[in-house]
Amino acid sequence: MVRSDFPVTDGTVYATALSGNTLYMAGAFTRVGMGLGSAAAVDSGMGSVLPGFPKFDGPVYDIVPDGAGGWYVGGEFTKAGNAWRSNLARVHANFTVASWNPGANAPVRALALSGGVLYVGGDFSTVSNLSRSRLAAIDASTGAVTTWNPDVLGTSVLDLAVSGSTVFVAGDFTHVGGQSRSCIAAVTTAGALATWNPSASTVVNVLAVNGSTVYAGGLFSTIGGQTRRRIAALNVSDGLATGWNPNVTSGQVLALAVSGSAVYAGGVFTSIGGQTRQNLAAVNASDGLATGWTANTNGTVRAIRLDGTKLYVGGEFTMVGWEDRRNLAALDTGTGFTTTWDPRANHTVHTIAGSGASLCVGGGFTTLGGQIRNRLAAVDAVTGALLPWNPDSDSEVFALAVSGGTVYVGGYFATIGGQIRNYIAAVDAVTGAPTAWNPNSDGQVLALAIADGVVYAGGGFSSIGGAARNSLAALDPATALATAWNPNANDWVMTLLPGSGVLYAGGWFTTIGGQPRAHLAALSPATGSATGWNPGASARVEALASNGSVIFAAGAFTSAGGQPRNRLAALDPATGAATSWNPNADGIAYAIAVNGSTVYVGGSFSAIGMLSRSRVAAIDAASGAASTWNPGADGSVYTVAPGATKVFLGGGFLEVGGMPQSGIASISSVVTGIGDFEDAAPDAAGSVLGPAAPNPFGFSTSIRFSLVREETVTLRVFDVHGREVQELASGRYPAGTHAFRWNGMNRDGAAAASGVYFCELKTSTVSLKRKLVLAR
Repeated sequence: MVRSDFPVTDGTVYATALSGNTLYMAGAFTRVGMGLGSAAAVDSGMGSVLPGFPKFDGPVYDIVPDGAGGWYVGGEFTKAGNAWRSNLARVHANFTVASWNPGANAPVRALALSGGVLYVGGDFSTVSNLSRSRLAAIDASTGAVTTWNPDVLGTSVLDLAVSGSTVFVAGDFTHVGGQSRSCIAAVTTAGALATWNPSASTVVNVLAVNGSTVYAGGLFSTIGGQTRRRIAALNVSDGLATGWNPNVTSGQVLALAVSGSAVYAGGVFTSIGGQTRQNLAAVNASDGLATGWTANTNGTVRAIRLDGTKLYVGGEFTMVGWEDRRNLAALDTGTGFTTTWDPRANHTVHTIAGSGASLCVGGGFTTLGGQIRNRLAAVDAVTGALLPWNPDSDSEVFALAVSGGTVYVGGYFATIGGQIRNYIAAVDAVTGAPTAWNPNSDGQVLALAIADGVVYAGGGFSSIGGAARNSLAALDPATALATAWNPNANDWVMTLLPGSGVLYAGGWFTTIGGQPRAHLAALSPATGSATGWNPGASARVEALASNGSVIFAAGAFTSAGGQPRNRLAALDPATGAATSWNPNADGIAYAIAVNGSTVYVGGSFSAIGMLSRSRVAAIDAASGAASTWNPGADGSVYTVAPGATKVFLGGGFLEVGGMPQSGIASISSVVTGIGDFEDAAPDAAGSVLGPAAPNPFGFSTSIRFSLVREETVTLRVFDVHGREVQELASGRYPAGTHAFRWNGMNRDGAAAASGVYFCELKTSTVSLKRKLVLAR
């Protein structure tokens, strides 16, 4: 199970080192904070996060105030706090999740509240199990779906705007209510399709209504009967384009806000209204020309919220004007200057809602704010508390090794703690201050190991410790000088592993220690010569580990030790021959670590053997079979550090085990699954409901259960609202293991929508459940 109160980072974690109760981590991050999920309430004045907002486990695309101090939230999630909510939720003013629970079967991308009705748009085909294609209306109080059903044919509804008795609709669609409507339409609140038909040439992303004008932004080049590139003003009366024409020549407009004489636009563009403007601009509402207001961003703007003299913006940027602002900023509408408001989202912001004292923001982020930790940080592995250790590297760190009171670090940096340290340094394990130790490498250090009082460094350098050393060196821990040891690798060394009387090395090299050695070698610590050990991997080796009996290797290879071995292999430490251990990963393995009888691996793979394992897996050290431990990550895993009861992962992920957890994660080392329930363990009689495989799945998955005696059982699949989707088995079954396949279909034979489901095994004594994720 993923620990939900563990810190997260705003960038990739490449290396971890567990020393006692301290977890050191290194990478490309600049801040570390507590995981919040993909939505948060923020003070509109100071930018501080308001505590207690429920954690959403997937992206949030739109938020609207509920009129009572709370919020309606739409997105692509399955949980809000501890409540199961399928893409729609309501959060009360006290930050509790309401019982309101209509549930959509696919992402919700747009919300609009008017007259006690919440209008909802997105990719869905059902809401509350009622057919509603891309557009629906829900009673804002009860959550009941109304009879309003415009029936949109197309990919998605992306934005909604309500004015009086008209609901304006934007997106990527071709028909509404059985009539042709290209990407923009109007429907009355009574449910009738309006004659209003601007007919855009392609996608409309955003709408803003101001009196008799509907402003539209998107990808289009024609709309309302005129050539209008990416932005237009349309008459509410007839849908024709007005003469207003800011003319965004390339890119797209994703956000709009109107204030008196100005129209604010955000997106991906370089010019608008006849002027150069980077992704954000103010345009005169009268003539369409850009005003003198400039607040350029260096990345996409996806959300704009106007509140008095402040313009809040969100998206995917790191700079606004000349100020450092991470994905969220507030600007003065008069000057265009950034204010001091600086919540700092670690990833994309899609929506900003509310006004006055507090705002609610949503997106793909996992935390806001956090404490500055430039590429190096330490966390208490037991409590999850961020420690004050802060060496402050000026660039990426890729390697860590701990020895006593010293942490050795390697990477791309030129300074540590304000001191010049080229690519390699030593810092105090408690204070984080750099020591005087300074080998001064001329190239990247990617691997570090400590053995017998020597610091070994591998990477892409040609000089280190005051001597010419190609990609591998031994350094004196006192003087930082290179010893006479010189294996002279012809290409990068990426991993090092001290062994019994040898030092194992892996990487890109093909010669090392005076011998041809393809990506793997064992070197004499005395002479630097390659021993006779020569497994010969077909491609680079990224990581090495040992349990004392075999050497485990991970990388990009497809053969090693004389046998076909896809990215993972176990090698005899005497002969170099591959053992029968063959997990067969279908993608690169970047990390490997051994803990007892289990080998933990991380990488970019999606399967181990024939089992679905998304970028992380636990493998039996003897058989090579993947265990049922299956948290899954949505991005590459670069480092794995097993502890006594936890496994710590680092990588480029935003989500682990179905929970928002970016960069770093703490996971129970006991068998868990993709959100598996605790009651999936054997019952008192010994019945077992195994995890589905694959899971997540696209077309079908196999579900197994085992009985120790003959039993009357039922095996059914339910949606997140508890509605039965399919019955897979019913009747008396003998002792033994039984397998059934769910093909992702409903009882009526129709394809079930992507989303979260549950399979339940009922016997005479117990009910056991497992979570299923259908991802078409």
